[in-house]
Amino acid sequence: MPRVPATPDLLHPWVEQEEIEIDEEMALEIILGEDRPTIKSPRFVMDLGIGGVLQEGTELCIPKWSKEGDHHGRDWDANRRTDYTRATVSRIIGNIFAVPSNLDTANYRLDVFDYLLNDHKGFANFERVFQNLNSLIVQGLQREKGHDESVWTKVANYGLIFDITENYLPFGEGAPEALQRMDRYFKALKKSHSHKKMGELASKLSQPYDINLRIRIDPKSEDRYDNYPWVVSASVVRASEFAGEFGNEFKLDGRYESSDRYDESKKRPVRKILERAIELKYARHLADTAGHIASTLNLFEPMLIYMGYLRFMKQQQERGIEFSRPKFSEDGEIFDAKNPLVTTEPEVGNDIKYDSSEAIRVITGPNNGGKTVYVKTVGMIHALAQRGFYVPSPRARLRFVDGIYTHFVSPDDIANAEGRYKNEMRRMDEIFNTITPSSLVILDEPCGGTTLESGVKVSNDFLRAFGGLGTATYLTTHMSGVADAVNDGLVPRARNLHMHMEEDGTPTYQLREGASPMHYGEFIPNQMGLDYNTLSKRLARRAVDERFSFDSR
Repeated sequence: MPRVPATPDLLHPWVEQEEIEIDEEMALEIILGEDRPTIKSPRFVMDLGIGGVLQEGTELCIPKWSKEGDHHGRDWDANRRTDYTRATVSRIIGNIFAVPSNLDTANYRLDVFDYLLNDHKGFANFERVFQNLNSLIVQGLQREKGHDESVWTKVANYGLIFDITENYLPFGEGAPEALQRMDRYFKALKKSHSHKKMGELASKLSQPYDINLRIRIDPKSEDRYDNYPWVVSASVVRASEFAGEFGNEFKLDGRYESSDRYDESKKRPVRKILERAIELKYARHLADTAGHIASTLNLFEPMLIYMGYLRFMKQQQERGIEFSRPKFSEDGEIFDAKNPLVTTEPEVGNDIKYDSSEAIRVITGPNNGGKTVYVKTVGMIHALAQRGFYVPSPRARLRFVDGIYTHFVSPDDIANAEGRYKNEMRRMDEIFNTITPSSLVILDEPCGGTTLESGVKVSNDFLRAFGGLGTATYLTTHMSGVADAVNDGLVPRARNLHMHMEEDGTPTYQLREGASPMHYGEFIPNQMGLDYNTLSKRLARRAVDERFSFDSR
């Protein structure tokens, strides 16, 4: 089995492999875009919308296909590759967040982002390699499963790999470890004998060339087949003006290569002769070619994650959202945090603070006032930071947590036959089976599937348990009884916060200290004219106008 330079891992600081064994079938699976296993993402990825953040950026970088309606079906293959790339991005995103995070991995990726954001030449180099790989995909590497690549396709595709490798500019010793691994990979590929031979062949076949064939006929042979022409050698040379004994006006290639008067099996004999010659001479190099192409293509997907997120950050910065490299410490303070998934203007930022003496934050406030967005932002920033991504805050210092646990009511909870409340309790049971004092818990309006009295009691029980552990917890609620319990000191290590609203009912989306000073459940209906006095007057007028009865007693 051919051994080829191993693709450097740009996302994980794991032990670097120098070479791997990869046969043509394995390589074809990579080139064709075969599905690979995906680790199931944790619940918080969906609840916090993190997949959407990374997916939105990578959508800006996914290869665009220009060939449409190609009668060879190339547009179908192109679309399949595009769909595969999107699926692969989803898989990578899922795997990034499914694997437990650690500080080394986070800094490994953050170092790459730091370098690409601050070194313009380095970014241009990274972007050049990425765009070249993009072109490699766009120009037709994708082939439908079951259709072997011809020698011509392999040579042409390897010509692109050869160009990428020969024009590669090393990042150098001052670059992050991930990019130095790329340097070592292309250096090893450049030294490969097969790489050199295939590059020479691709270069020769990319220009006009002549084919010199040596044909033997033996009319004296007893074997009647020897009376037919036999090709005993073939060579490719640069196109010349030299004309042989018969001249060059017969355009033999026009008849023997493309005439419709011959059936398919007899067409293009010269090309088939040359193809056979290449297969014989370059057999070992062709076996290595698929592995080289596949291992180089494997760089595209992690590079897509970096390029996609960089473009996403640039897009968000144009909206006024600042990003920064997070720092890790025992306490936490995140300034002017914003959620990039919120598209309404203006985007209001809020600070996020963590203090072990007040690990629990209970957030009250009006509907659509920003409570849910705030706690999602808390979770998103922690998740992104711990996986090595810049965060939407101009300055962020946070504690490294051992797990993020969320509960947001979903349509499945409501539609499930067991009912919302039982589903909520199942989820809480899962959380309490796993959390530690070093975890982060985010609950959005829990216990809403039961009576108000029961909801307050159960919510307070949960908060007391979290407080006993000292687990960082953010809980949104409409239940004033929960905030009252915090004010009365019945919940340890807890603090009340609320989303502010103007007196006229306009939300400011700003987080303020203390419990909500208003009962928004009554304020909003009154503001909309849905209190009893206003309703009775409205219905009385309608009763007169529309001639039906209404008892206003």
